[in-house]
Amino acid sequence: MRPTELEILKHYKNGVGKNCLVCDEELKGYWTDYNGQIKCRTCGMTYQILGCHLKDEYLKKNNITSDDIAERYCDNFDLLPIYRDYYQENKKILPIGFYMGKPPWSEEDDEHFYKWLAQNADKYRVEYKDYFYWDTIIKLFGSKNED
Repeated sequence: MRPTELEILKHYKNGVGKNCLVCDEELKGYWTDYNGQIKCRTCGMTYQILGCHLKDEYLKKNNITSDDIAERYCDNFDLLPIYRDYYQENKKILPIGFYMGKPPWSEEDDEHFYKWLAQNADKYRVEYKDYFYWDTIIKLFGSKNED
């Protein structure tokens, strides 16, 4: 189930603890090409570790400042249920994060994730309708009903 806006805001304020929210391992990461963003070495979830990178519009809408935001937080917290389910079922690296060159995951990793997403569209499509191009994903990668 997708986190509510209040749960997301609470996470941004409280931040992340010692362990990754997806794989439950100690959060150790490597830099992506996005300022302040790391990628968990175990599962690939992304985190901001240099403080607030949220847009001013979001901060104003929620009547908070960048000082209210934790130094370390999951910058994909709204997608946590999808990413956690995928990783827990497959134990494969998440193909996410910003890279200006070649990312540290393979085309096979991308394809595996999107096939899984297409096969699980019934579970996630309604709550995450604005996050993915569902029709394209299903067209390109099939769906559970087509297997």
